[in-house]
Amino acid sequence: MPVSLSSGIGLATTVVLTALIGQMGGSALYIRSIYAPLSFVLNAVTVGAAVPLQVRTARTVRDAGAVERGAWLGSSARIVIVCGLVVGLLCAGLVRPLAWANNMPASYVPELRHFLILMVVAVTINAIGELCAAMVRGSGATTAGTLMSVSGACVNVAFVALVGLGAGAGLFAVPCGYVLGGAIEITIGAGLLVHRELCTLGTVARWDSAVTGYIVRIGLPVAASFILLFIENSLLLHIVSGHGRATVEGFSAGMTIQTLVIVPAAGFASGLAILMNQTGDLRGQEAQQLYRRGVQLLVAYYAFLTVLLIVGAHSLAEVMIGDHRSADQMYLFLHIVGPSLGLTGLALGTMTILEETGFGHIAVVLNLLYFVEVIVIGWLLTHFTGSVVGLYAMMTIAGGLAGLVAPRYVRHIIESRDPR
Repeated sequence: MPVSLSSGIGLATTVVLTALIGQMGGSALYIRSIYAPLSFVLNAVTVGAAVPLQVRTARTVRDAGAVERGAWLGSSARIVIVCGLVVGLLCAGLVRPLAWANNMPASYVPELRHFLILMVVAVTINAIGELCAAMVRGSGATTAGTLMSVSGACVNVAFVALVGLGAGAGLFAVPCGYVLGGAIEITIGAGLLVHRELCTLGTVARWDSAVTGYIVRIGLPVAASFILLFIENSLLLHIVSGHGRATVEGFSAGMTIQTLVIVPAAGFASGLAILMNQTGDLRGQEAQQLYRRGVQLLVAYYAFLTVLLIVGAHSLAEVMIGDHRSADQMYLFLHIVGPSLGLTGLALGTMTILEETGFGHIAVVLNLLYFVEVIVIGWLLTHFTGSVVGLYAMMTIAGGLAGLVAPRYVRHIIESRDPR
């Protein structure tokens, strides 16, 4: 639950920031749209280090001392910084190929390069704040850890709203907001860690080699899902980029809403999988009853959310994007894809249960089939019809079918096969 709530805070922050950028005008939303897939790589670095740190803290909260935990925090932070540096260098070197792949006019390339580099630095600083919050949550102080994340997010959003939009500073207020939000989290986190005697800050300079093992075993599988999202979103952006700037902006904003809608299902399903595993028998009545109730809750939640999306799609597009052409393109995305997002979320939730109950190999194959289906067939439809409607229709069909089939299929797999 704490991890899911923290992830939800991050998703909500992204949506609000996208709406603020959408009201700035100029090239702000266009630059952010081209950057959007790369944000999943940066999220992979943050989550890939924060989740193992939280898990390790939770497992050893009574055994390890403040000195050891200080070394864990410092070692995790150094890994984040090194990864951030590598991503920054890659971004700087790949700006022109990225612009070319997405049909971006050459005049936007310098602005894109500057924004990418600044965002890598800003998100890396913000990630260190998330490490502090992860250690606080892992110690059992889930409310305090969540409030840290909320405080950083509020400062971030407030700065962008007041300086970026209100004072007219524009897009480059966004990385500054991330830096300020991260600084707030680090300050609060350091105070809480010392006050609760969870960590000795004087030992953060020590290197703890066991951190890499935790990141490999726990962090990499979590980070891998974000890398898959990066690949999928990059390919989808490439498909729509040939249809003009307004289409790119509308599509990117629509995908931001899609992520906000469907990703919480994975957090809920992860908690449900833990309860199912704790029964000791996935084929037993207790585990099966947990699964049925969990799916029923997801169905009820997404039925309500689907109605909201259908009714409010046009208003949401107008709120998030100031330019009417881009807003129309976002509405087109939500109008076609929105009704199926609930089923897509249901499919994602059941796939997460499959992954975390010992059937990850099957989930990987099913996810790959879904991605290939959407991207290949969607690209062919878009290419031959000359419209992104074909791609959006394919996303709707694939998501709808997945949501209708996955719950029963996953139940059958869990009942009939032995986990690995």
